[in-house]
Amino acid sequence: MLDANVIVQALVRDLLLDADAFGLCRVRWTEAILAEAQRTLIRDFGRDPARIDALLAAMRRHFPRAAIVGYEERIAAMTYDPNDRHVAAYIRVTGRGPFNDPAATIALARKKHAEQGKIPS
Repeated sequence: MLDANVIVQALVRDLLLDADAFGLCRVRWTEAILAEAQRTLIRDFGRDPARIDALLAAMRRHFPRAAIVGYEERIAAMTYDPNDRHVAAYIRVTGRGPFNDPAATIALARKKHAEQGKIPS
């Protein structure tokens, strides 16, 4: 699943989309993730809103199977950090994640981010 921090990085995003197009992996995202990427690109990076809308529309159009649905009602039941609940809900619905365990997946992601100095551990 691509998170917003991946989608806002053009080189990484394009590499992963190309990898999906060539059958090397499968990209997935939620509308919430796309909305977060849109806000970040416009607010924090000063990108033109019309261009970002066009980018996200093209992603939706060319990768329709990337859309994750059916997890939303589970978010409120997740006891994890509110910023991570959508990931945990997705893993519960799909059974996909490094360990098929939301707590372990989130812990691994937080550890990697902490090592990179992106968030406090």
